[in-house]
Amino acid sequence: MTNNINENPLIKKLLLIFVAKFREDMSMIPVSAVKYTNSLPFIYGLQNHSIEQEISLSLDTPAQCYNNLLCGQADIGLVPVVFKNHTSSIFQVSDYGIGARGKVLSVILVSSCPLEEIKSIELDYQSRTSVLLTRLLCRDFWNINPEFRQAKAGYESHIPSGSEASLIIGDRSFPFNKQKELVITDLAEEWQKFSGLPFVFAIWASIKKLSPEFEKRFSSALAYGISQKHILARDLANAPEYKNIDLHHYLHNNIIHEISQDMSEGMNLFLHLIRDIRN
Repeated sequence: MTNNINENPLIKKLLLIFVAKFREDMSMIPVSAVKYTNSLPFIYGLQNHSIEQEISLSLDTPAQCYNNLLCGQADIGLVPVVFKNHTSSIFQVSDYGIGARGKVLSVILVSSCPLEEIKSIELDYQSRTSVLLTRLLCRDFWNINPEFRQAKAGYESHIPSGSEASLIIGDRSFPFNKQKELVITDLAEEWQKFSGLPFVFAIWASIKKLSPEFEKRFSSALAYGISQKHILARDLANAPEYKNIDLHHYLHNNIIHEISQDMSEGMNLFLHLIRDIRN
């Protein structure tokens, strides 16, 4: 009997497989994408384009995308735009992201009372940009000074009562838009009223310079996914999770995936206005 496990043929074979897989994973570029419906076209494009052979894709919340990029667990992330204020080195990858011109439907303030009567707001733990947008609108547009509370997992199952309100983002917000007894305040729409500009929630970014060739292929994958929005909306329209939303309208009208010049202006204005607000 040998005392060296590396001499065991089975062990040696397993080790070789592990090393080969490890080297393969090391050669892949880690990408962190938002797992919400608003990112479905991007996810589809990355998974159905030749770029899929070059990347390792994870699906995360916006806050996790932020942390993944900041901690080096991802080379590219669909990150909240506030990332631009928190690091001196950031490269925007492609002209695509998540934005809105008016109602976005999936970033909302839910309450049982009018805005002016709100005394406390639970802030979604999955977001950074939306939290700062809420604070900014309270201070500079709504002229209210509520108590801000950090929400915990599952808070969205509690219907705010009295003078309470909840900031809810992502797919968890869809059911609330159908509840007529609640006051639903759409944050992207309120930003448009306040600034006259569209809003950008997230951008594709990296903290290290990528090769122009890879960036071109990556942008091509995103563009392909965007071109398939009508297919996604058609194939998923009857899924139970979309019973409270018109998926076609949401992907084509509420969510804007191309970052145009005026959207960049709105993003830069927002980043300037929040510099003195604590997250």
